[in-house]
Amino acid sequence: MTNTACTQGRIRMISSSQRVAIVAAVTLTLWLSASCANAETSPKPTALPPLHANGTAIVDDKGQPVLLRGCNLGNWLLNELWMMEMWRPDDPKDQWQMEELLQQRFGVEEKERLLELYRENWIKRRDFDIIKSWRFNVVRLPFYYGLLEDDATPGQLRPDAFRWLDRAIAMAAQAGIYVIVDLHGAPGGQSTNQCTGHGDQNKLWLPENRKRAAFLWKKIAERYRDNPTVAAYDLLNEPYGDFHGEPPDLTIVTTVDELVHAVREVDQRHLILCAGSLQGMAMYGAPASHGWKNVGYTEHFYPGLFGGVPSLETHARFVSLDLRGKAELLKQWNVPFLAGEFNVVLDKAGGAAMMRRYYDIYASNGWAATMWSYKIIKHQGGRHPDNWYMVTNRDDLKIPHFRTDSKEEIEGFFRTMGTMEYAQDDGLRIALTSRQPPALTLHEYPVVSGPAPQDRLPDKWESIDIGEPLIKGGQRVLATDCLEVFGAGRDVFEGNDECHFISRNAEDHFELSASLTPPVDSHTYAKAGLMYRADLNADAPIVIVSLNPDGTCTFAYRRKAGARITENRIVPAGQTRTLRLVRDGTRFQATALDGDDKPLATQSADLPDLAAAKGNIGLFVLSHEAMLLSKATFTDIQLR
Repeated sequence: MTNTACTQGRIRMISSSQRVAIVAAVTLTLWLSASCANAETSPKPTALPPLHANGTAIVDDKGQPVLLRGCNLGNWLLNELWMMEMWRPDDPKDQWQMEELLQQRFGVEEKERLLELYRENWIKRRDFDIIKSWRFNVVRLPFYYGLLEDDATPGQLRPDAFRWLDRAIAMAAQAGIYVIVDLHGAPGGQSTNQCTGHGDQNKLWLPENRKRAAFLWKKIAERYRDNPTVAAYDLLNEPYGDFHGEPPDLTIVTTVDELVHAVREVDQRHLILCAGSLQGMAMYGAPASHGWKNVGYTEHFYPGLFGGVPSLETHARFVSLDLRGKAELLKQWNVPFLAGEFNVVLDKAGGAAMMRRYYDIYASNGWAATMWSYKIIKHQGGRHPDNWYMVTNRDDLKIPHFRTDSKEEIEGFFRTMGTMEYAQDDGLRIALTSRQPPALTLHEYPVVSGPAPQDRLPDKWESIDIGEPLIKGGQRVLATDCLEVFGAGRDVFEGNDECHFISRNAEDHFELSASLTPPVDSHTYAKAGLMYRADLNADAPIVIVSLNPDGTCTFAYRRKAGARITENRIVPAGQTRTLRLVRDGTRFQATALDGDDKPLATQSADLPDLAAAKGNIGLFVLSHEAMLLSKATFTDIQLR
C-alpha cells in the first residue's frame, strides 16, 4: 500500500493519502460513469466479454482493462452458520454438522429437500439486481465440494452436480455480473476452520484428497471453459492448515500446482487465482517460475479483526506498509490480484469510509475486490452499527433450533429467506457509490529507503542474505562496535529463513551482546536481534533472541534442519534495551536487559542436536514483508 521505499524509485503505489484519494476517486468515477451509462442504455445486458490476465491487469477480449468490484455470496452454497446468528451451544458448528443433524432427524431425502429449499431462497434474482444497483460487476461464489461429489463415491460427480453453480452463473449473467468460482470447502478440508464446511479436519493435503480436488477442478473447467460470465477460478479458499504451520508452504504450493494443471488440461482461457497461506502469497514466487500462464494471486484482509486492534490506526498501518509491499511484489512478478475478502466491520475502525478507501486503493492498483459479504441475517432486524453485510433482514426474525424445532418450522424459516424485506446498509452503499469518497485522514507510516548500504565490515565479520529475499539487505558502519543493519526477508520461522545476517565463525562456547533499537515497523513481526546458525543454509538449526517493532523480546530455536521453530516471549513490549546470547556446549541462554544493563529475564534451552555444530554467531534483521526493508541500530557489540 505507498512510495519511497524499498527499492529506490520503484514503489509508487501511494505517495500520500491525498494522492490515493485523487487517483482512486478518478478511477472509480470513470468506472461509475461507465456503469451508469450502461445501466441507462442497456436494460437487458448483453453477453459479458471473456476476461484473462495481461500482466498485472485483468482485460477483456479486446485487451481493455476491466476493474472487477463486488462482493461474496457467502452462506449460500456453503453454510457458515455464524452468518445466521447460530451461536448457541446446541447449534451445529458447520455445514457438515447441520447436514448430519437434519439427516438424523428427518432422513436423507428430507435433508436434501430442505437444503434445496434453503438454496432456492437464500439468493434469488432480486439479490443480483441489488448487487448491480451498488455498481458492482462481480460476485465471488463460495461453494462446498459436496455440491459436486459425494463422500460415499469419491471421484464421481453427483447426478445434479452443477445445478447450483449453473443457476448462480445464469442469474449473474442475466444481471450483467461476472462470477469468480471459489472452492471454499475442499475434500478433506484445507484448514481446521468451520468455513471449509467441515471444521477440525485439515486433510486436503492427503494424496487421495488432492486427487479428488484436482478431479473436481478439471470437471468445473470442462463445464465453464466457454462461459464468459465466469471471470476466474479461485482454486482454494484460505489454505491455512492448522494455523500453526501444518502443512508447510511447500505442500500448499505443490497442491495448488496440481490444481492448476488439472484446469489447464481442459481450459487455457480462464484466469486462475492461487490463494496465499497465512504468510501471504510470497511463497509462490512469480507464476512463470512454475510455468503457469494466465494466473493471478489472491489474499484476504481483515486487519483489526484477525490481527491488531480494531482501530483506524491499524488500518492506516496496513495501508501504508502491508499493501504497499504487496503492490510492489505484484508489479515485480507482473501478475493480477484479487482482494478476495475484506471488511472493516466496526464503525469505530472507520466503517463505511474505510471500506471506500480500500476499494479505492485496490482500484488504483487495478486489483479486483470482493468484500465479505452480501447478506447476513440475525434475530434483531435492521442495520446495526457494526456489521458484515450489504443487506440483512429488516424485521426481527425467529431463527430456529435445528436440533429441537419441527421440520415445519425449519422449512418455514428457509422459505422466509426468499421473501423477507431487506434492510440495506445505506451508509455503506452511499460511501461506495458516491463520486466523491467520504472524508478520511490516515496516518502514513514511513518506510526505509533502499537500496540498502553495503559498507565494508570490520575484520572477521561477514554479511549475507540468508535464503533468497527479494530485496538485498545491507549495513552501515557507524563505529567499530556500532552498526546499522538493513534486512528484508519474510521470516525465520517455517524452516525456509529469509533475513540479513552479519556474523563471525562461532565456537562451542561464546557470549554475544549488543544494545539495539527495535526494527523499523515494516510489519508487526519484523525482527532484529542476535542469531546463532549451525550453517548458512536457509533451513539451518538456529537460536535467536530478538525484538519486534513494539519492543517485545522473544527467544526461539530450531533443533533440526527444516523444522518449525519453538518461540517464547521473554519480556513484553518496550522494556528491553540490550540482548545477550550465550552458548556453553549444547546449552544456549538468552537474556534481555534494560537500559541500565540490569537483567529483565532469561530463558535457556539444551539443544543436544547442535553438539557437533560450530556455525556462525551474529546480528540479524528481517522485515517480514517481501518487498520492504527494515533496519535496526546495534551498539556496544561485544563477542567473547
